[in-house]
Amino acid sequence: MARLPLTLLMLGSAADPSACAGVVRGVDDCGVADAAASSAASMEAGAAARAELERLAVLRAGLRSKDSAELPAARRAVIEGYRDLARKRGVEPAVVAECAVRAARLLIDEGRLDEALAEYERAIRHGADSGWRSQAYLEAAHALRRAKRWRPAEEAYDRACGAPHVLGSDRDEALDWRSRLQYQRGAVASAREGWRRLARQSLDPLRRIEAWDRLASQWLDADDLEAAAGELHAARIAFAAHHGASDELSRRIVAALDAMRSLTRAERMVERRWRALQQRDSKSPR
Repeated sequence: MARLPLTLLMLGSAADPSACAGVVRGVDDCGVADAAASSAASMEAGAAARAELERLAVLRAGLRSKDSAELPAARRAVIEGYRDLARKRGVEPAVVAECAVRAARLLIDEGRLDEALAEYERAIRHGADSGWRSQAYLEAAHALRRAKRWRPAEEAYDRACGAPHVLGSDRDEALDWRSRLQYQRGAVASAREGWRRLARQSLDPLRRIEAWDRLASQWLDADDLEAAAGELHAARIAFAAHHGASDELSRRIVAALDAMRSLTRAERMVERRWRALQQRDSKSPR
């Protein structure tokens, strides 16, 4: 309930009860009216934001038809449109995050990476629990990797792996890329740990198979055929229930297992070893 006027409080017990009740009702009515006005303003701001997002989406789609002379100015106009909308009072956090992510993507197309990273940070700060915040974590890391900023990219993927608001699929992708960058710089044990975690914990069976494939491949890089075979066997065992099943998911899982790149590499390595043994035996004295 809203605060009572000071004059009513000063009347105390001497005040007419019916008069007091009338004042209280008036105060309550004012509070209800204020709440209704605030709700209406919020709905109006939300509708205006959605309309502006639709307008900007049309402009963004139209960028594909612009020639090289028209494109820079048109793209900058869309970027500023998203920035202006994000700064408007009363705009929902999810809309702010969407505007920031969309502006960041266009800034990357212009080669303005540092500005794009600032927009991703805006999405992370204001995105609440929206999917846009999750995308901001991941896309910022991708942008750094594509710019060959290897260590900042690895740190950004690591941040995405630990952020509580990152969606499971985005976290899986961040973990995979972090492991790949770790492997690239020679941190093999750390990369292996990340892929093993992905193989065991991801809710996406195809992502798990991909992780086992990477685990097996790194053992083959080290010329450890036996360890690679162990990873391939673990993948088969994990999805043994899907062999022979006729549902769509099972067919996709079995196809992914058969298409593992490390499986083909391992088979070729076995063939090379077998040929080497045959050649050695043929040269040895009888």
